[in-house]
Amino acid sequence: STIFAEYSFLYQKCHSFSHTMKVTTVWDRVQVIKEALGIKTDAEFGRIAGASKAVVHQWKSGLIQSISANYAYSIQDKTGFSARWIMTGQGQQYLSTKPDGGHKVEPDAQA
Repeated sequence: STIFAEYSFLYQKCHSFSHTMKVTTVWDRVQVIKEALGIKTDAEFGRIAGASKAVVHQWKSGLIQSISANYAYSIQDKTGFSARWIMTGQGQQYLSTKPDGGHKVEPDAQA
């Protein structure tokens, strides 16, 4: 299973990563989250978001240029990244308070 370290560490890692690349698109924000949390595959990210492979592919290709609230809040609840930032790219990337359940992504059932 993947268990994430203290969230201050994650914030620092996410913050430093995002400053090394231009983060303007939905997929850019997905990449920041994946890199900061060590998520290796788009399929794993889709499970965290509650999104189908097709939806993740459409985010990646730019066909869908926004992430709806239901996906953004699923990501926030499981990772601590701010749903507002995920949806808009504005505001704090990471929640300032630890969400219930900490920073644990359920293990990949297919791994």
